[in-house]
Amino acid sequence: MDESSTAVENATRQESSSSPTKQSSSSNTTPTTEPKTPSNNNNATSSSSSANIEFEPPAACIRRLLKQVLPKSTNVSKDSLSAISRASGIFVLYLTACANDVAREGRRSTIVAKDVLGALKELDFGEFVPLMEKFLEGHRKEERFKKEEKERVKKLQVERQQSQLQEKEVKEKASSLFDGE
Repeated sequence: MDESSTAVENATRQESSSSPTKQSSSSNTTPTTEPKTPSNNNNATSSSSSANIEFEPPAACIRRLLKQVLPKSTNVSKDSLSAISRASGIFVLYLTACANDVAREGRRSTIVAKDVLGALKELDFGEFVPLMEKFLEGHRKEERFKKEEKERVKKLQVERQQSQLQEKEVKEKASSLFDGE
């Protein structure tokens, strides 16, 4: 877990030493996120590229999530929205770094769902694992359904094309028979 801790510490250190995330003047809903590299950040202390990345989900997504879980009478200030967005970004980076450690322990370079679940357990968020497993089960079923539906539509299109081709051949034969008389 040393790499994960270092990644979060570096991200937090960069946040406190850098200017706030820039936002476009036309919209406050999508903050600009750009990777911090040693060339544009003199405070980078780690050679790991994951330690130099800042991530902040779009404010519109966070606002939508908050509206779903909070009572309708609750208002959320811009400052608190920004703080929640930043905290969620840090959590995502921390969870990803930990899941990467779990994948590496399994001698894999690809993070899979079980790595994320293992990372949640390792970070003492084990109570969320059953909920995540249920979500993953539903997600996998949905993906399977989409794939099967796509294959079914493709098969129908092929059958339709074959039918049209056969119909065209029949018309051509009929036409040649009538023309020959």
